[in-house]
Amino acid sequence: LRTNYLNQKYILMTSSYQMAVLLQYNNHDTLSLEELTSATAISKDILVQVLSLLVKAKILVNEETDQYDLNP
Repeated sequence: LRTNYLNQKYILMTSSYQMAVLLQYNNHDTLSLEELTSATAISKDILVQVLSLLVKAKILVNEETDQYDLNP
């Protein structure tokens, strides 16, 4: 997955689930778990695992319960 974020170019090796989640951030800076579930049609159990990996990799930030922001 190729990205341009804050004038930086990144190439990320992602799974299909991770890519589906990250593509939702083309239009939003913050998304809730419910918004991501409905936008991606990924089951909530799998989505929580995907999001925890993206938070652990410091791509997303989870400061509020069920709210995920892009890491500046």
